[in-house]
Amino acid sequence: MPKVPDWVQDYAERKVFVCWGYRKTESGKLTKPPLMPSGARAASNDPATWVDLETAVAAVAKDPPETMDGLPLHGIGLVLTEIDDLLAFDLDHAFDEASGRMPDWASEVVRRLMTYVEVTPSRQGLRAIGTVPAGWHGPIHRDVTMDANGGHMEIFHHTARYITLSGDLLYGAPEELADVSQPAAALLAEHLPQEVGRAGQTLAAPRQDLDFPPPTPGDLRETLGRISPEVDRKTWVRVATSLKWEGGEAAQQMFLDWAASSDAWGKDNEAGNAETLWNSLKPTGDATMGTLVYLAQEHPKVAKGESRLWIARAVFDSPEIKGLSHAAFRLYILLCYCRTGDDKEIRLSQKEVMARLGWGRTRTGERFKELYEAGLVKTVEIGRFSRGRCNTYRLTDPPSMPGNPDIE
Repeated sequence: MPKVPDWVQDYAERKVFVCWGYRKTESGKLTKPPLMPSGARAASNDPATWVDLETAVAAVAKDPPETMDGLPLHGIGLVLTEIDDLLAFDLDHAFDEASGRMPDWASEVVRRLMTYVEVTPSRQGLRAIGTVPAGWHGPIHRDVTMDANGGHMEIFHHTARYITLSGDLLYGAPEELADVSQPAAALLAEHLPQEVGRAGQTLAAPRQDLDFPPPTPGDLRETLGRISPEVDRKTWVRVATSLKWEGGEAAQQMFLDWAASSDAWGKDNEAGNAETLWNSLKPTGDATMGTLVYLAQEHPKVAKGESRLWIARAVFDSPEIKGLSHAAFRLYILLCYCRTGDDKEIRLSQKEVMARLGWGRTRTGERFKELYEAGLVKTVEIGRFSRGRCNTYRLTDPPSMPGNPDIE
């Protein structure tokens, strides 16, 4: 019996499903063509070959198979041709089952989308699926090269394609679909104008359906106002580069005003430093309005009086703690609350940390490094990450923490 994710039930009565099975081509290559319950070939542009969910699942579950050629059906698939409220991301060469690891680019995409993600039947890829408002975009089928090791990100929306459904949820990923319209728009804006397709050619699809109207100064100011200035220097550079690309020199004062509101950078960025940073940048279009939209989601600005995290930070006397970046302090608070009683040691997997804070592997490692360098945490024992085993961390003189603060 194939695994069927719960969200698929929303489409159960629609004839938008097919089966699939491993089949060899004449050259011996193993493929996963869409199939009808009879084993005959289905087509993503022929609704007469599609069935409802119950029919597809029943056909796959039959043992022995009742196909014309006697070959088994290995799973079900969803045809996207007539579905305009779903967006699918295929991340090829993005997962190593033995180690549970993802390349940095795949981890970043998964973290940004924050939606349902499953391991594909090949066990070497991932598929993220989310919702978008009906009419959000015209048909999309794009293939973007992500690294030199065969990594690709393929994007499907309302197009004549089918996707397999394995039901094998990626560890730590949400089980339900999330609205991915904003992070997807940011990914489209960031990657597609610069990237090439699998064959090494420029994207063949018409460019006009990817064009976004140029942002107005009001758009830039409104989006910038939603980004917390309490971020690391790398993020500051991304903000400034995006503003300079979209708004030119006219956006400089906008950036300086935003930078001046930072407490974390107030000591290190004295008058003129933000301006020096701005003047040193020569944007090339790698960071755009889409980057600002993403950063507004990743680093939302919260009024200090409304966040218990800031209240918690104010009561610490330790200069090491006060000197932490905002992100590292979030991690430190989480570790403090994971202790049992007065115990200084915590057993916690990095996957738990990533899921709780919504971070990727790289960012999590950077924040742990910051805590190590501040002398606040050290690792006592390392578990096997691929098996989800816990590391053991020891806190140096951890404070008493009454009540669970808002670590967001």
